[in-house]
Amino acid sequence: MSFRDLRNFTEMMRALGYPRLISMENFQTPNFMLVSEVLLWLVKRLHPGHVSKKKNKIIQY
Repeated sequence: MSFRDLRNFTEMMRALGYPRLISMENFQTPNFMLVSEVLLWLVKRLHPGHVSKKKNKIIQY
């Protein structure tokens, strides 16, 4: 990701109300824990009750 992409991402997360401050330095090295926290937070924001059960956490084809 470019510097502009990271800056826009951090600003967007702040605007959406993400509870933790995300800095640009978090992405200097791969940060899988932060990415997983952000993805889980976004899913819970869109569908609050859908990640509480194991069957809803697994994508079924």
